[in-house]
Amino acid sequence: MTAFPAPGPAVDPVLRQTLSQAIELYARGEAVRARADLEALAARWPGSPELPMAIGTLLHQAGHAGEAEAWYRRCLAAPLLDAGLRDAARTQLAAAVQVQGRLGEAETLWSELLASRPDDADALRNLGTLLKDRDEPARAMDCYRRATALRRRRLRPDEVTALAANPQARRTTRHKLKLELEQLEYLAERRIPVPDLAALLASYRAVLAELEATPGDHRVVLTPKQFRRVGATLHRLAHDAPAPRQPGGVLSPGLDFGAIEARYLSHPPGLVVVDRFLRPEALEALRDYCLESTIWFDWGKARGYCGAYLDDGFGCDLLLQLAEELRAAMPTLLGPLHLEHQWAYIYDQALSGITAHADPAKVNLNFWLTPDEANLEPESGGLVVWTREAPREWDFDEYNNRPDDIEAFAATSDKVVVPHRRNRLVMFNSNLVHKTDDFRFSPGFTNRRINVTMLFGRRSGRTTATH
Repeated sequence: MTAFPAPGPAVDPVLRQTLSQAIELYARGEAVRARADLEALAARWPGSPELPMAIGTLLHQAGHAGEAEAWYRRCLAAPLLDAGLRDAARTQLAAAVQVQGRLGEAETLWSELLASRPDDADALRNLGTLLKDRDEPARAMDCYRRATALRRRRLRPDEVTALAANPQARRTTRHKLKLELEQLEYLAERRIPVPDLAALLASYRAVLAELEATPGDHRVVLTPKQFRRVGATLHRLAHDAPAPRQPGGVLSPGLDFGAIEARYLSHPPGLVVVDRFLRPEALEALRDYCLESTIWFDWGKARGYCGAYLDDGFGCDLLLQLAEELRAAMPTLLGPLHLEHQWAYIYDQALSGITAHADPAKVNLNFWLTPDEANLEPESGGLVVWTREAPREWDFDEYNNRPDDIEAFAATSDKVVVPHRRNRLVMFNSNLVHKTDDFRFSPGFTNRRINVTMLFGRRSGRTTATH
């Protein structure tokens, strides 16, 4: 993830045309002419803070963070600047400095912003990414957790009523509502305290029954009445389970990680499979964290899985400990690499998994938490990895949004099919094309397929974006 600006203020269509032309000039390498056109535009409205803000925002969105920075600074220097525009310009200035790699300066800017606005979730999230990129994972995870607590907190009744008027807020999927209901039922069965849990369960059941009575696309926009029933917890933290460090360690003590590291490094392009990856106590603690925490905020996947990410809910002390132990256990392979990203996916048994793609990192660690007896076809349900690497010049869109093309590209190479096994690790070169294998798991919340992915290092090439 990289810092990115929020949309700028509205701009007159004539001004927007001039700005768009300047963007095209930058894209063609005619920076001098583009700057002259923008200066001429700014001269027509001297002292206006809105215009340099708009220019900076559009330049930033077009990928010209250095040019945008200068315009944000001009906005901040304007004599008539209201508090809202000042804070927006400070935010986008910090983002522009961060994306240029001047992390120390960006940290100062984010810290100054947070000193006056300690509940700014976006600033906390961007500061977390900065600290992650600087290989300070504990501080990064603290920022991410604080940001998630702010962004994903349970809503008050008046907030739900206000949001019910917004169709965007009412968007969800049928499979996400089903997941939330199953998870709330699981919390009730385990007597884990959640405020108004009985009423929530009744509300979710009623909304799902109404949706099932009107079959249609998996994506839905709830009615205002339906949203008022479930909006307090829809895509939010109804419960955040603790997952503290394990005093006995996380990795299985019987594994020879020196030999595992050597096997990976001596067999390019790099792929090893390891069973009994985590200590049993650590495995159970991580699975409990995934089953009890309502952190599956990435709900829009068409194929029926939901995701939780490092910068938006999927962060706990146990995962931080795991990353530390992995780097120490494999100092040549992982020691020099920082934790670039981590996520978990939970799957609907009636739907499908992730299509062919590659990840913009150096080393990918994927492992599974669901008990083996849930897998109805034991020789499948895991991961398919092709031994052909994606071209270095491919960008994020080519990595992830053209599955048929990328699978056809990879099909000329050998294919390794790794069946699903609980506590099995698949460690491989992130640039290898891979996908979720076909799976068939037993019904029920605790039988849902759950995989965890950790990415180490950043792949060289055209993109630094992540899932």
